[in-house]
Amino acid sequence: MESAIRIACRTGDVLSGFASVKELILTGKVGAVIYSASLPPSKAQELEKLCALAEVPIKRLKISPMDFGSLCNKPFPMSVLGVRSFGQSPLKELMEK
Repeated sequence: MESAIRIACRTGDVLSGFASVKELILTGKVGAVIYSASLPPSKAQELEKLCALAEVPIKRLKISPMDFGSLCNKPFPMSVLGVRSFGQSPLKELMEK
């Protein structure tokens, strides 16, 4: 899963941040959502509900925000990632399992 996320960040179109990803879900412009285990439960539940309604796959990673940011080649911590385009990544298939 982690290597697929790395490839999606490099070759696809992704966006980070709770508010930005929430907006993508509401407008139907996201293919998948991934969030870190440290996301506050209320926000995680909100994302889970929105994704269920929009039929968007969502996954919770047991990874710290610093490691998540590093995984996505960002110099800052991340809690939420929205994937608009998967690029050359097999992430779409992995999310559907």
